[in-house]
Order: sequence, then structure tokens, then C-alpha cells
Amino acid sequence: MSSSDSRLQASGRKRAKPRFLPFSIPGTTHIVRREATKDSKGTKFLWPPEASSSSAPLLLSIFLSAFLLTIFVTVPAFAQSAILARCGQTILVTADTWDSRAGVMRLFGRSPGGPWRQQGAAIPVMLGKNGLGWGLGLHGEAGEGPVKREGDGKAPAGIFRLGPAFGYAPAGTRPLKIAYTQMTDSFECVDDAESFQYNQVLDASRLGGRDWKSAEKMLRPDGEYLLGVMVEHNPAPARPGAGSCIFMHVWRNPGGYTSGCTAMARKDMERVAAWLDAAKSPVLVQLPTGERKRFQELYGAP
Repeated sequence: MSSSDSRLQASGRKRAKPRFLPFSIPGTTHIVRREATKDSKGTKFLWPPEASSSSAPLLLSIFLSAFLLTIFVTVPAFAQSAILARCGQTILVTADTWDSRAGVMRLFGRSPGGPWRQQGAAIPVMLGKNGLGWGLGLHGEAGEGPVKREGDGKAPAGIFRLGPAFGYAPAGTRPLKIAYTQMTDSFECVDDAESFQYNQVLDASRLGGRDWKSAEKMLRPDGEYLLGVMVEHNPAPARPGAGSCIFMHVWRNPGGYTSGCTAMARKDMERVAAWLDAAKSPVLVQLPTGERKRFQELYGAP
């Protein structure tokens, strides 16, 4: 017993009750101090009122629901905005509608953390014979609109990494700032969705066997793959049937269409290939015009 308690006991007085009283919400370990006060009529009461056993779990569940909702809403938004955070080069291709066979390409660059600035003149391009469809890339799942499938004649819409480059010239003959692979007669792009090599460009002569029934020869007689850049639509591990062998490449003739690639004049393809820099993490943003504003807000696209 403390000396103060001894003096109180000797005097016959009782210790005054504390002004603040602790109480705990049932089902929690949180301690709240309750203050004795008076209302306008002078009636004493304790504030805050003691929580009942039935209301406390409800209040706790409401708090937890609000907290979890905040987490699930803010984290994806942050992840979306971070997709292009380290990107210093973006190729933006826009088309009038989902069904458009033609579009306009613009090259954008920026310094770290700076605004996007268009670099050079716009470039006319050809798209798929059936327009555009949502592809599989950095943007995640599809939004509203058609979804790209194998053999559907649609170019992929979304955000996609770019590179390496490829072509018919020997490696080292072009002053490029991205990796380059020379295509020979043994190179193929596998479009058989049942193959383990689906959506892979490979040198078939280096493999011990073939598990695919269909593939595209990369050394083409029409010269479309004279120079090109690979578009990482449906990257490994590829989703079977979601589309394969998507490139930017030289067009055969202006005014036509592709089976799903983005094609342009040879001089423009040479300009694009020379402009790309692997150190700047280049991407392709390809969209109908109506989706551009949404991608600017969600991902920070140009």
C-alpha cells in the first residue's frame, strides 16, 4: 500500500473516483477513455457511451471493409500509373475506330519524369484487315471492345514492349540501339496454338524436333520482313489461341492491310528502327482514338 493510501485510510476519507474511465469495445483490444460530463440540464453521464456487444462487431466490420476497399482501389491505380514510369520512348498508333485498317503513328520521347514530346512527323500505317482487338500486354485484361484471337485478322490494341529488331541484313550492318537478329531460311514464327513453341520466333534448324503443324517463314519473298521490330503481344508463357507473330514491318503496297501487324513504308520502318533505344524501355501504345484519353489518365500515355 502506498503512503498516500495509508494517509487516506487513517483519515477515513475515500479516494475520489477518476474523471476518465477506461472501457474496451467488445471483440477488440482497443481501450477508450470515457469522460464524465454534464448535459444542459446538469445531468451527469459518461461520454462516449459504452458500445454494446452487438454494435461493436458491426462498427469493426465497417472499418475493415473501408480499409480493404481503399487498398484494392489505390494499389491497382498506382500499378497502372507505374507501367510507363521508366519508359522514355513510346510509339503511339491511333485508328479512327475498332474496324479501321489504317492508322497514324507518332513517336514520343521524354527525359526521366518529363512530359511526352512528339519527335518528327507522323507516319501513315496499315493495320489488320479486320481492324483492332484488345491484345495481351502491359495494360492487363481487355476493356470494352473486341478481343484479339489467333487468325482473326486484327492488330492488337493496348501497351506492348518492343524489340528486338530483325531483318535480312547481317547483324552489325545497321547502326541500331536495340538488339537485332538476322533472319535466314530456317527462321520461323510458330502460330500453332497447340505447340509448346507457340508465338516464338526461332531457328528451326537448331531444334531436335518440331511439335508444330503451322508456322510463318521469316525469310519472305515479298520483302515485308526486310526490316521489322517484334511486338510483345501475348508474351511467354503465351496464352494458346490469343494471337501470335505480331510485328512492325515494311508494307508490300500502301493502301492495303495486314493479317494483324502494323506495317509502313520502308523509309519509315528504317527511321523507327534507328530511333528505338533499348535503354529507354520503348513501348507501343496502339488504340482506337476513343480509348486514348482513358490510357492517358490510367497509364500516363502520350
